[in-house]
Amino acid sequence: MIKETPNKKIQTRLKASQTRTNSMKLDELVSKVSERTNLDKQDVRRVFKSTMLEILYSLKKGVSVNWPEMGVFSLRYRKPTTKKMPNGEIIDAPGGGYARLDFSPMFSRSLKNITLKAKAKK
Repeated sequence: MIKETPNKKIQTRLKASQTRTNSMKLDELVSKVSERTNLDKQDVRRVFKSTMLEILYSLKKGVSVNWPEMGVFSLRYRKPTTKKMPNGEIIDAPGGGYARLDFSPMFSRSLKNITLKAKAKK
């Protein structure tokens, strides 16, 4: 429940934290995949961990990973920039790499349909 408060930023943070409770935990995902595939939960967990590590190792080598049903995992780079803060201070923001997932069109369409159905129910 959102508390009455005059500060809209606080209300926004409260709403955002409440929506996070609707996320599926890894244990729940492992259980569902285990039931669907008739594999042991420990085996499913090992497969998830191995998949994640292989994606990370590939990205560290500069190789993107194409998973047709999901999308493309790739490494992107930000250029170093100079930023001016509200107080007038100028800071140098270093560049760096970050991982990115570009969802496949099929995956995106599936999400779009689910989102539309969820909105229609409200």
